[in-house]
Amino acid sequence: IANLRLSYPVVAPIEIWRHSQRYDVDPFLIMAIMRQESTYRNAALSPVGAIGLIQVMPRTGARVAAMLGEHRYSPGDLEDPNTNLRYGIYYFSRLLERFEGSFPLAVGSYNGGPHNMSRWYKAHEGKIPMDAFVEQIEYDETRDYVKKVSGHYARYIAIYEGEGARVAVPPAPKGNDADIIDF
Repeated sequence: IANLRLSYPVVAPIEIWRHSQRYDVDPFLIMAIMRQESTYRNAALSPVGAIGLIQVMPRTGARVAAMLGEHRYSPGDLEDPNTNLRYGIYYFSRLLERFEGSFPLAVGSYNGGPHNMSRWYKAHEGKIPMDAFVEQIEYDETRDYVKKVSGHYARYIAIYEGEGARVAVPPAPKGNDADIIDF
């Protein structure tokens, strides 16, 4: 377990736990996303311009800031780990709500966009098991992202939640309410 914790550390625990609790998201799922997005690096910058620990796009940051009533937003704000985590966790919480808690769909939306996930969802409307649905995701990057984040999430749970702890994967994709968040 000690060796596994080297690969799956608890990073920024105060901020992650505070924002995860506030927005009702499992902090270990956020750490799984963070591991995949930035490998826990505050200053990570993706080739497409995503910033920080959980790689928030500047435009997404602007929309989240507006939703949170923060009118003095600047893309540079995403370089602050606390702001990056707060905005990213809030956004992810809305994706979870949009897809009725189905974390693989929310994770896929975080990477490939909710519009694409909605299109893939509509093609199957919850009629196939989740593992088969994930294999139907059209973008290789997003399909692989869902698998990697899910694996990281399972490892976090196994390492930190103790013997017998498991991640409950929804049996099939659930609903899709674009009125909750649509960007």
